Amino acid sequence: MLQSNSGINVKCDTRVKDNSPRFPLCLGGPVLSFGRRLAQQSVIGMAVTDLEPLDIWRRAMVANVRRDAPDLSARQMAVLLTVYMTEPPHTVRGLAEILDVSKPAITRALDRLGEFGLVRRKSDPRDRRSVIIQRTVKGSVYLAEFAEIISEATLEKQRDLIAMEARKAKEKAEQQRAAAKATEGGPSSDEPSADGKEPDKSKADASG
Repeated sequence: MLQSNSGINVKCDTRVKDNSPRFPLCLGGPVLSFGRRLAQQSVIGMAVTDLEPLDIWRRAMVANVRRDAPDLSARQMAVLLTVYMTEPPHTVRGLAEILDVSKPAITRALDRLGEFGLVRRKSDPRDRRSVIIQRTVKGSVYLAEFAEIISEATLEKQRDLIAMEARKAKEKAEQQRAAAKATEGGPSSDEPSADGKEPDKSKADASG
């Protein structure tokens, strides 16, 4: 059991195969939790517009920038997620094919990820000319925290949508009450008429 910088308890399978933590590592809990929350959101029936997923991503990226963690480019993050969330083994050639980018671009991304300790390279024992890209515990914790950030951004957006719907419902109810009150028979004899004139009490007295 590890604890991330944000206080998340991350349960990792510490058994290793070829010196690489076994798949799926520490990501199962946060990722599955994120999926369950998304499912709950769909059950609630919150309307999702074209821009709302972007707002969730914006919130997640802002929170990620604010934390004390490596600042990865989109390509570096894509490589990291591919290494951790798809079945190993991973090679430079394989990653280049999956992401449809050049091998030098993958190599540069791996160099940067290696500097942060998020991945490591190891010679393939079956073919010394090939290099296997392996996961690390530090990389697992990094992605576990990032998954939690996305999950929290989703919940935050959901809370905002619920609050907005509640405000709309309240405003609609107030409008309906006002309309119902206005149609109950118009102004009383003591209330000014619509043109602002005071009611003629002499006529009311004469009729009485």
